[in-house]
Amino acid sequence: MPRKNTGRPPGRPRYEPSEKDRATVKALAGYGTKQDDIARIMGIHDGTLREKFRRELDTAAIEANAAVAQSLHNMATKGENVAAAIFWLKCRAGWKDPLLHEHTGANGGAILVTGVPRAADLEGYAILTGTGTDPD
Repeated sequence: MPRKNTGRPPGRPRYEPSEKDRATVKALAGYGTKQDDIARIMGIHDGTLREKFRRELDTAAIEANAAVAQSLHNMATKGENVAAAIFWLKCRAGWKDPLLHEHTGANGGAILVTGVPRAADLEGYAILTGTGTDPD
């Protein structure tokens, strides 16, 4: 049976994104949502998403990272968040936690240990209480 002439081309109407659609795609891409998931949420084919929202997909993560960096910078520089300041300095200024910890006694000398029994004392205790091993 021949197709009726409706004056429209066959198939779906051409998709034209609204500003609200652009904002939604930009937000989802900035949050790190996968493109096929964004397309599913928007109700469009993933190829259409990439064709119609190329700029949003290319710039959303960059802008989101910049916004988080700005927020972190503000927290760190206002002195309100010590962890933010430390994180910033480690990531941006090359600060590192020390990997070696050296311990010394008074005035840099040896560490004096008190209150711990000597090995010889423990051996005698073990034999008296029966908790040690019998040499026989």
